[in-house]
Amino acid sequence: MATTKINKQIQSVINDIKAFEKQVGSLEDPDIEIQKDVPSAGTSTLKIKITY
Repeated sequence: MATTKINKQIQSVINDIKAFEKQVGSLEDPDIEIQKDVPSAGTSTLKIKITY
């Protein structure tokens, strides 16, 4: 199922973020920018930018 694959990929991204926070130190709150594009036809996108 596509949902299972997406969930695994999202969990992998979360693990990457946790590891990155350990490297840079999580004393500062990151800036988080989220862009969603869900057209009525075509490809939908979700972009998340985290800046420390």
